[in-house]
Amino acid sequence: MEPIRSYGLLPIRQLWQSAQTSLWQQHSQQRIRCRLEKEAVVTATGKGTAVITAKSGQKSVDIPVTVVAAGMKEFKILAGTNAETSFAYEITPEYNITKNKYQVVIPDAITNVYLYSKLADNVTATVTARYTAANNGSAKNITLRSGATSSAAYLTKKDMNGNTLYVDVKKGDETTTYEFDVVRESTLTSLSVASADGEEVLHPGFDKNVTDYTVSVTDNNDSVKINAAAFLENAAVSVNGTAVTGETSVPLSGDETVITVKAAMEDAPSQAREYKIHVLRKKIRKTDTESRSGRYSDHTERC
Repeated sequence: MEPIRSYGLLPIRQLWQSAQTSLWQQHSQQRIRCRLEKEAVVTATGKGTAVITAKSGQKSVDIPVTVVAAGMKEFKILAGTNAETSFAYEITPEYNITKNKYQVVIPDAITNVYLYSKLADNVTATVTARYTAANNGSAKNITLRSGATSSAAYLTKKDMNGNTLYVDVKKGDETTTYEFDVVRESTLTSLSVASADGEEVLHPGFDKNVTDYTVSVTDNNDSVKINAAAFLENAAVSVNGTAVTGETSVPLSGDETVITVKAAMEDAPSQAREYKIHVLRKKIRKTDTESRSGRYSDHTERC
């Protein structure tokens, strides 16, 4: 059974209505208080582990409990300064105060990110981020204020080289360190999609942080034209798994065709961001006013 994580007060629902619950302490680093009603309540201080044993007749079940000192409850690596609206780079696994090691994917074009941390309620601690600057190898130490963003310049630079970010949360004499392995991702710097006759159909246009697009053409289009460029000079662009240079025509079939576009480095093919384009072919009633490009303009017939 996976251990239940506790940050102070932990309710455990009664496993059987008539259960006779006994508690025993497995680790001497914590104190446990239990109230036996319809649920058991465990209050712990410090750090450590314990096991709650629930018994009913000859049956019993052990519930492991891990007590983790409250600290930094939220952490983000952002593309901008606003913690609520800025794009957040994906952290794997999702940040959780009980886990210490993570991976974060940052695109090849990024040289500056912003760090956001927030302490748990009623917690006083010093939070420090440290890393080696990618541009000159100097040691960087940044003090993070709870609920605010701070710039982490040159955590990465414009290449595919990774880095490691350490975040120290110091409470009194105790320090908890979180490690973030920075992995790079090769990306596109531009992407366009045009109908068979050359009319651009990707609206409002390419966004480096958007990987999934839907465009529409009329059903007299049997292909679309894809034009993509890689951010890194040595990255190779591929469309549906085939290497291409410049504009390429992709055939359409049925009502929807999905096209994938990547820009991969030869030595890191698995670190290429994949962009998907869903091309929808729509049947639109033809009127006397037909767009020559294969897309039909909005038209209201008048009597």
